[in-house]
Amino acid sequence: PFIYAMALEQGLIHYRTMLKDVPTTFNEYSPDNYGSIFKGPVQAWFALGDSRNIPAIYLEQNLKERNLYDYMTQAGITGLKEREHYGLSIVLGTADVTMLELAEMYCAIPNGGLQKEIRSIVQSSPKKEKRMLSAESAYIVRKMLEENVPPYQNKPLEIKDIPVAYKTGTSIGFKDAWSAGIFDRYVLIVWVGNFDGSGNNAFLG
Repeated sequence: PFIYAMALEQGLIHYRTMLKDVPTTFNEYSPDNYGSIFKGPVQAWFALGDSRNIPAIYLEQNLKERNLYDYMTQAGITGLKEREHYGLSIVLGTADVTMLELAEMYCAIPNGGLQKEIRSIVQSSPKKEKRMLSAESAYIVRKMLEENVPPYQNKPLEIKDIPVAYKTGTSIGFKDAWSAGIFDRYVLIVWVGNFDGSGNNAFLG
């Protein structure tokens, strides 16, 4: 979502920009989609929600003012290696991120682009915050993610009027499966994986 937010800010896309999801080579890097399925021309909101790899990599390659590595550095991700270690593969989940770090990043979306430091409920010190996205791009990305059809059959009546924005993801090598959800003023992160980091192709976002 952060690539799409930066692409919005830099004028590369709008909500319904048509993007190509076709086999593409980026400077000798030939990424694939899950199951080698390509969907051709897709709108930006769909490409984001459906985790289309090629459109996301295309946008990352065309970001000028800052890219995903810059964003993650600014966001305070502690496990980053040198920029050259990742290249465009960082788009597809090759960088190590903790659950708390991911939660802080996602909190910027419902918080008008401000990323706040997470604290436990027993801490009373003020939370630090920093602007990561414009309020406008954060709003649009949230609306894009709300287009995702939630994976439940029956929405409880008490929350039927609360939109749910969510994104799933699978790390390179099936090391992790993630889901990040935004509803009302809450962010919920779910992780599935092995604590030793070993992959399992049953781990799908």
